[in-house]
Amino acid sequence: MKQWLIDHLLIVIVVFVLASGLIWEFGFSNSSRLSQSFEKNTLAVEEEWSVNDEQVDEGGLVDIKGAVYQPGVLGFEAGDRIVDLIEKAGGFTELADQTQVNLAERVYDEMIIYVPEEADFEAGISNQALQANQTKIRLNLATIEELQQLPGIGAKKAEAIIQYREQNGPFTSVEALTEVSGIGVKTIEKFIDQVTAP
Repeated sequence: MKQWLIDHLLIVIVVFVLASGLIWEFGFSNSSRLSQSFEKNTLAVEEEWSVNDEQVDEGGLVDIKGAVYQPGVLGFEAGDRIVDLIEKAGGFTELADQTQVNLAERVYDEMIIYVPEEADFEAGISNQALQANQTKIRLNLATIEELQQLPGIGAKKAEAIIQYREQNGPFTSVEALTEVSGIGVKTIEKFIDQVTAP
């Protein structure tokens, strides 16, 4: 009778040890998989941020005109505002009408910054370069409503432009719109003078 109990007790102990080993191995394996999955996701996020940082770090050139001491084409870095470019151009002249310039506006590639003189504003003289720049629709910032103002762009195409922009990043040129489904070269020709890519 005692031997029977001992045999059964040994069997129970062996089963317990084997079960414990299996549970530990299963738990460790899952933990390892979770850890690897977390590391992959972390790397993916870091790569995405790296790509976004590269896009953000890009600068460009602007054409600054009017009542500044050193007008001309100047380079800028991402995050620069008009006040920074005015400073690079030597600052306002004594005749500059500073109230007509939004110093806080962010600059973008191919932008025209025009600083009028007080006499120009008082005389009602319009500046074609300034007006053309201000009326252009910026593809990378435009809303659905703004895009629908363009010839040949309805609600669906406007939504497609914004969706493409969100999934693939900002447009580098107006011609890049051909990558959007439903928009071809002929469509772009209808409004190419009304838009800017930055």
